[in-house]
Amino acid sequence: MFFELATGEFLFDPKKQKGDDWDRDEDHLALVAELLDGLPDKDFCLSGKYSKDFFNNSGKLKHIKNFKMWPLFGVLNEKYLFSEEDAKEMCDFLLPMLAWKPAERQAASEALKHSWVQATEAELDEYVKAEPPELPEATAPTEATEAPSTAESPESPEQV
Repeated sequence: MFFELATGEFLFDPKKQKGDDWDRDEDHLALVAELLDGLPDKDFCLSGKYSKDFFNNSGKLKHIKNFKMWPLFGVLNEKYLFSEEDAKEMCDFLLPMLAWKPAERQAASEALKHSWVQATEAELDEYVKAEPPELPEATAPTEATEAPSTAESPESPEQV
């Protein structure tokens, strides 16, 4: 989500083109591998319920053999023209959450402590000094929006 907010695009957007002998799920795995510098170890690749659908006995993707490695830093810096400093900071924030193995992924609660999502003192000062936004004036309810009284309600005990 953070990548999408920062770039306007999905981090992984698998495509199935006519003539490809792989599906979108396998392409998705390949896109992750390209970003994370390769596939995880064979044991992990073959440990899932549906692993045999995507991986051969060697732990390699069945249909996609060649990867075009493009680490996240390069994607941010080259494709989206982030400065080196901004690309590094976003990588430091995102990559720990993108580990292949769930046990190695950073928890969201830890990620929220990262400086990239923390307001700076200057930002906090600016927020505190800012004028509150003007809210529209509340309007009085009209007859059309008022709830009927109990006496007018067709389900009142007197009318039943």
